[in-house]
Amino acid sequence: MKTRAPRNGYEMLVVLVFIALLMSKGTVSHRQLSSVHRVGRARENLRIRDEGSIHALALAMELLKTGLPPSSPYVCGVTLDASDGSRAFTVTFTDVGGGTWDVVGRPTLTSEAPIARLLSPCELGPILSLIMPSFWA
Repeated sequence: MKTRAPRNGYEMLVVLVFIALLMSKGTVSHRQLSSVHRVGRARENLRIRDEGSIHALALAMELLKTGLPPSSPYVCGVTLDASDGSRAFTVTFTDVGGGTWDVVGRPTLTSEAPIARLLSPCELGPILSLIMPSFWA
């Protein structure tokens, strides 16, 4: 009759090593997925933040093509529809000299007083045909 050689618990050691490797792989995968999620969230936040400001600046550039503002700095506002509802933006025109203007668009703070409204290009059409040279007055 043959006798079996003692195993000395190597199977349990192999199981523990396998579990440790599996857990470390799960940790690395989780870190990568978390990183991808953070980057996607940051991009979405940037898109939402810039969504209205870019449109407000585009409207300001259209107005700047029609003539120069009456004063420097000239501050006006616009309300635009954004993905999260209607939002108000403040546009500031500042003359930096030499026919160059610095145009800054930012969300209007809730503590700020209402500002004169900036017209949209759709509203500009009939007005520009009548008063093209003196639009800013």
